[in-house]
Amino acid sequence: LSVNLAREHDIGHIVTGLSRGQIFETRLHDLFRFRIFDSATIEQRIIDARKIYHRMEDTVAKVLDVSIFANDAVYSDIGFVDFYRYWDVPLDDVYAFLRDRAPWVRPADTGRSTNCLINDAGIYVHKAERGFHNYALPYSWDVRLGHKTRDEALDELQDDIDVERVRRILREVGYSERRGGNAGDEHELLAYYVGDEVPDAQMRDFLGARLPTEMIPTRFIRIDAVPLAHNGKVDRRKLPLPEPEAARASYAAPRTDLERQLADIWRQILGKDRVGVFDNFFEIGGHSLPAIQVISRVSEAYGIDLPIRAFFNAPTIADVGDFVEKLLIEQIEQLSDAEVERQLTGTHHE
Repeated sequence: LSVNLAREHDIGHIVTGLSRGQIFETRLHDLFRFRIFDSATIEQRIIDARKIYHRMEDTVAKVLDVSIFANDAVYSDIGFVDFYRYWDVPLDDVYAFLRDRAPWVRPADTGRSTNCLINDAGIYVHKAERGFHNYALPYSWDVRLGHKTRDEALDELQDDIDVERVRRILREVGYSERRGGNAGDEHELLAYYVGDEVPDAQMRDFLGARLPTEMIPTRFIRIDAVPLAHNGKVDRRKLPLPEPEAARASYAAPRTDLERQLADIWRQILGKDRVGVFDNFFEIGGHSLPAIQVISRVSEAYGIDLPIRAFFNAPTIADVGDFVEKLLIEQIEQLSDAEVERQLTGTHHE
């Protein structure tokens, strides 16, 4: 919406309010983990992340006009200023400046993690099942970067959540609470259906055209009939659980150095002990944010541009490996003999 309005009114910059903690957590964490601090690389990473987000074929793309993002020109015509990256004064001073000298009124429900019902539900479930606040990491970045003091961050994490309201929301969406879980517990979204056997890939393609990526089930289980309780509702306790070793049984180890390197990236980002070369990224716990991290890491590691569409259409190590290898071969074929000799000589000297 803002980009289209900016283009319509010839506005050159859009100011966003993403906190520094959120920026570092979602976009720069991997760079810093590998001790990459070059400012030009950081700026490019943020732009690359924006391009990926803006070009996702998600629900937003279906209800809003996103054609403006099809061409890279918009990123040259309109600049994005992540507001909190550019100030080095206390937060209260910034709010005072905005209040007294800028035509901006701060909405009353911002500044806390609980500023909407979906956040309340997410925070409640995360704390109940994993034992810690799901906003702890970005707030810790804010403290480390000087955006907030420790006390300010802790105060914002003291959420006033209406537990009964949240539980009502969870019941309405059909979510069964799991209390007392550990941080390492695995969670899957399972789908049960009655009827003829349908391949998982076909189910996933069908739902992928209608649901956000994170709502597509991990596995599909055919049953003869939906078990009902005495009150006519689904008796979840009688739904069959998938075989716990089913996914592991089909594990296929990396076969080449390239596949082993890609598997390392998959494992680090997904937090898995191992990932098979034919495992679907989205079936083993991946979603849009770690997908962006994988695309960025792969593109940076091999000096290529891995298109988001290519990854989402074939999200396995084997397919991505084939794609990367094809791009690398094309790059080599485009080099002149002299350039190849120069690069090989430079590599030898290094």
